[in-house]
Amino acid sequence: MARFQTALQALPAEQAASPFVRAQVELVTLKDDKFRGRGGFVTLLEWADVLDRHFPAAGR
Repeated sequence: MARFQTALQALPAEQAASPFVRAQVELVTLKDDKFRGRGGFVTLLEWADVLDRHFPAAGR
């Protein structure tokens, strides 16, 4: 996880701010928390929630 965060911080600000990168960061962080804390997997509903936050449906 630390390696991923270090790589993210090395990106230019305009690239790190993109919704794709932000969604990826959130998913990787969620996955890391799940594996460390509860030993579980990120569920389909959790994936959908993250993607919906970063890529809302048109007209919302």
